[in-house]
Amino acid sequence: MFNQYDDIILVHDLTKMLKIGKNKAYRLLQSGQIKAKKDWTGHWIIQKAAVIEYTNVSKA
Repeated sequence: MFNQYDDIILVHDLTKMLKIGKNKAYRLLQSGQIKAKKDWTGHWIIQKAAVIEYTNVSKA
């Protein structure tokens, strides 16, 4: 699952992985449902493992 993505992804990748829009992606990140951090430029840095964790939890 998600093997074609790097270990660190950006919001653009997140939208493709979850088949969601940018607004939904930012809401998931800002709410902490998907754990991520911002870099010094303000871009979200997301670990692929956090997305996998989110998909596993949301299925339960």
